[in-house]
Formats: sequence, C-alpha cells, structure tokens
Amino acid sequence: MSQRRSLFFLILILAIVIGIGLFQGIELPDQMPTPTFDTGEMAQAQLRQINQIFSDVQVEDVFAVNILDPVADLALTITRTEDNLWEVIEVPDLLAQNDADAIAWTMANLPYTNRLDAIAQDEVAQLGLTQEDATLLLSVILRDNTQHVIAVGDLDPTASGFYALVDDRPELYLLDGQAIAYLVYWLRQAYETVPTETEP
Repeated sequence: MSQRRSLFFLILILAIVIGIGLFQGIELPDQMPTPTFDTGEMAQAQLRQINQIFSDVQVEDVFAVNILDPVADLALTITRTEDNLWEVIEVPDLLAQNDADAIAWTMANLPYTNRLDAIAQDEVAQLGLTQEDATLLLSVILRDNTQHVIAVGDLDPTASGFYALVDDRPELYLLDGQAIAYLVYWLRQAYETVPTETEP
C-alpha cells in the first residue's frame, strides 16, 4: 500500500511539473531505430568496468520508473503489480515484460562516464540543468520507498553523453548517451502509440 501511495504522489508531482512547464523538453527525431540494450552476462561484466549512478541498486529493487518530457507533455511510467509483473500507466499494452525489465535494468544500472565537482549556478544554466531548460526528468521508486530523481541536461560537446544532476548530490555527472537514447526511444514509442483525441 505504501508503495502505491508513493507512486501516486510521484505521478501527482510530475503532473504538477507538466502543468507549470518547469522543464525544457528534448526534440525527438522523426524516426529512431529500435535500440538494443544487452542486460545479460556480458552486460553485467561490462558494468564492472564502468561507473554507475546507483551502485547499490539492483533491478529487483526497482518498483516504478518514470521518464518525463514535460514541455512535450510526454510521460512513460512503469510499475510492478502485486504479481511482480510490469504495467504501463499511460499505455497499458505498450511494453512486453522483457522490455519493461530492460527499462528497469537501465535505471538500476544507469552508467556515467565522468563526474565533476560541484559547479557554480551560472554553469548549471549553461549546461541546460536549470528548472527553466532541463531536457529530461527521470524518476525511480525502489521497493523500500526510496525515491531518486535525475535531471538530464544538454549533450556534451562530443555528443556522446548528457550532463545530469542526481537527487541533491552536488556533483555534475556525464551520463552515457546510449542509455539515455534507449529511454528516449521508449518514451517516443508511448507518444506514437497514444491515440489522438478526435471531436465527437
């Protein structure tokens, strides 16, 4: 019950964010290839070679994930049922269970390629991480009701990663671009799947 309550409040907060337009959305290209994201033994071996935003989180710990582009009014929320199956709040039939597993796995193992010291407020704005122009908001609720929020900013100059701020940590992170592209792909799929409302 407490997890459901946490999910309700998360969705309510995100709805408020959408309503007041605090964040700048990303532009999604007209066509995006279906990404592949390895979550098997090879991926686990590779993870031991890289840095993870949440080093103590396992995919089994993830209860809900939200991917939000507030300016475009696009959101994708997955949550576990009492039967430990995934359901999509916005588009119930969008994802197969293995696709939802991969999204949860991506959030649990979200990789970063660089971590910098705390930056000045004017630098935060230059990197697209202020409330007025952040480009994406990722949220995750764990089974123990721990909640994490990641503000994703601009691409770095090499276009290989995204600047990000995590929870209330002072450090600046550079997130792996492929992981973010994978999450954006499924957000785009939800956007293309939702039927357009028509006049009666």
